[in-house]
Amino acid sequence: MKLSFRDVLHGGELFLYSGEKQLLGNPLVPKTAHNYQSLAINTNLPTTIYLNGECISYPPYAILQVMFSQVYLFKEAEDIILWQFNRGFYCIEDHDEQVGCAGILFYGS
Repeated sequence: MKLSFRDVLHGGELFLYSGEKQLLGNPLVPKTAHNYQSLAINTNLPTTIYLNGECISYPPYAILQVMFSQVYLFKEAEDIILWQFNRGFYCIEDHDEQVGCAGILFYGS
């Protein structure tokens, strides 16, 4: 299942994937392409993912944040829920001049 939301006014995009057989994120595309941050949650049994070429154990009910510059592959993704969103979706700096956008969720600043 893939659901999407697009905010035409601010350029925000949000995607939700659930029950997919495989999920692949490949940043090796031109920088002018969409850069999506991702949050994934494993809703069932432990599985493995490939993140930047490394095989990583992914326990149940763990939340994983993936930056747009990382390569990831969920081979058995039926139990993975993945949210992807761009800067236009999560950054309210573009919507409110009194608020900044430093990427706190992903960069810890």
